[in-house]
Amino acid sequence: LNRRPEDRKPQGQVTDNILSRLAKTVGTRLGDEFLYSLVDFLATSWDIEYAFIAELDCTFDGARNAQDHARTLAFYGNGTRRENFAYSLKGTPCSDVIDAGGVCSHTHSAAALYPKDKMLFEMKIESYIGVPLICADQHPCGLLVLLDTKPLTEVEVISDVMSIVALRAAAELERRINDEKMKTLTQVVEQSKSSVVITDPEGRFEYVNGQY
Repeated sequence: LNRRPEDRKPQGQVTDNILSRLAKTVGTRLGDEFLYSLVDFLATSWDIEYAFIAELDCTFDGARNAQDHARTLAFYGNGTRRENFAYSLKGTPCSDVIDAGGVCSHTHSAAALYPKDKMLFEMKIESYIGVPLICADQHPCGLLVLLDTKPLTEVEVISDVMSIVALRAAAELERRINDEKMKTLTQVVEQSKSSVVITDPEGRFEYVNGQY
């Protein structure tokens, strides 16, 4: 049945309903379970074939390096979790997302628009929508992406939802990055051939490494 215009829900209400369902689905999950739950929910909500969250592997020194890469942390496709992969950003719509600093979408002909992106061609991608994940230092640290083999509809609603959930996804990604940095720092300190001592303001020992 076709609803009359006055019976249709305003876009904002549709977005709120989706976010409410997402909150119930994702709940208080953390780490990989949160990331996979998020991409699963977004893909199934709009019957989209692929969705992933990727971490950027690049440095920011005033200009992005053309050789920047990304690696997926949660990849959902065809109704199931898929093996993660790394890819170059050069010549991809993901690169445009990072440069734009906001949502970028192509409702159709995505693969034709990016002939250097072999992945889009091999996956027969017709539509693309992506949003950057911005960390506390205001630099993008990742991407949230949806891809489909058919034209994309409901772009405005999807863009609204992705922009909002990107905030939580960025926080989770940053937590993950900080945890990895802390693990690396701990390994360096533990393996150091020099004595390392950490004290509180009163001079009481809080940590010593094995060389002390």
